[in-house]
Amino acid sequence: MPWQTTTAMSQRHEFVVLATQSPLTLSELCRRYGVSRKTAYKWLARYRAGGSEALADRSRRPLSSPGRVCGLVADQVVALRQADLLDKDRVYGPVRRFERAVPNALWQSDFKGHFATQTGPRCHPLTMLDDHSRFNLVLEACDNERTETVQAAFTAAFERYGLPEAILCDNGNPWGNVADGTGHTQLSVWLLRLGVRVLHGRPRHPQTQGKEERFHRSFGRECLRRHTWRDLAHCAEQFARYRHRYNHERPHDALNQDTPASRYQPSVRAMPRLLPALEYSSAMPVRVVRSKGVITFGNQTWHIGNAFASLPVGLRPSPQADGQWEVHFGHFCLGHLDLRQPHLAKYLIRPLANLTSPQD
Repeated sequence: MPWQTTTAMSQRHEFVVLATQSPLTLSELCRRYGVSRKTAYKWLARYRAGGSEALADRSRRPLSSPGRVCGLVADQVVALRQADLLDKDRVYGPVRRFERAVPNALWQSDFKGHFATQTGPRCHPLTMLDDHSRFNLVLEACDNERTETVQAAFTAAFERYGLPEAILCDNGNPWGNVADGTGHTQLSVWLLRLGVRVLHGRPRHPQTQGKEERFHRSFGRECLRRHTWRDLAHCAEQFARYRHRYNHERPHDALNQDTPASRYQPSVRAMPRLLPALEYSSAMPVRVVRSKGVITFGNQTWHIGNAFASLPVGLRPSPQADGQWEVHFGHFCLGHLDLRQPHLAKYLIRPLANLTSPQD
C-alpha cells in the first residue's frame, strides 16, 4: 500500500495556492482537503499577510535565530541552487512541446523503477502528472505495483483534485493487459466507470509519456540519488519534501520558469461517493459479459474482455456501415462488431486510439 507523502505544511501551502486560482468554491475545496471554512480563512489570511512562512505552526517557531545566516548569504545560496537547477534542465536545440490546453484534460501516470531499502521492502514510486501544468498529483512510496495499491493512490488524488478527462499510461499491468487481446484491466474498467478515458502509450515508445519520463529523470537525480533509503517511511518523508519543492518552488523550463502549481487548477468534476450505475437507452440491446469475458450477439460469440465480467454493455447500430454494431460501456464506445463476417468467435476491435503525438 502507498505511504502518506504529504505534510501539514505542504498541505496548507498547496491549499492556499490552489484556493487563489481554483474555479471551485471555497466550500468544495475545503471538503476535498478535509478542513473547515474557519481554518481555511485563517490560513488564507496568514498567507496573504506573510507568505508561505506564515503557514507554519507558530507555537513551534523560535522567537529568534542566532545561528541564521544573513540575508545576503541566503540570497547567494538560493541563486546558486536555482542556477544549478536551470543548468541541469536546460535543453539545447529546437524543442517542440505538445500539451493539453487546460489542466485536467490529461494526466500521465507510471511507476518509477523500484529500488531496495535498508530495513524494509523495496520501494515502488508511483507518480502522476497533469499534462498541461506538469503539476505532480501523486508521488507515493508503494511496496508493490498491484491494482489495489494504484487504485488507492488514484482515489486519494481524485478526492483531492477531482477527476481528469483522461489518463495516459503504459501497456503493462496494472494499466493494460496485452495478453487479454483487449488491453483492459480491472483498473482501466474502474476508471471508465468513473468517466475517465484510458489511453495507452505506443509499445516501446516511452516518449509518448514524455512528461512522466522527464519527471522521473529529475526525481531520480534530485531526490533518489541523494539519499540512502532506510525504509518506506523514510521514502515517504523525503518524497513529500521533493514533491512540495517540485510543485511550488522549483522553476520549470517548459513553463517559462514558472512553477507547476502556478499553472494548475483542481478539476470541477468531483469524485463520486459511489460508482455511477451503468445505464443504457431502452433502444439499446444490453448484454452482461460472462465470466470468460464474452457475450453472445447476432448468434455469434464476441470477446469483450475478462475485466468486464459480470458487467453490462450496451449495443447500438453503427451509423458508419450496415451490419456493424457499436459496443458501449457507460459513456464510452469500446469497439465495433461486424455481423457481416460470421465466425464462431471474434475479438472486439478497440477504437480507443493511443496517443501518437510526440510528447516532451
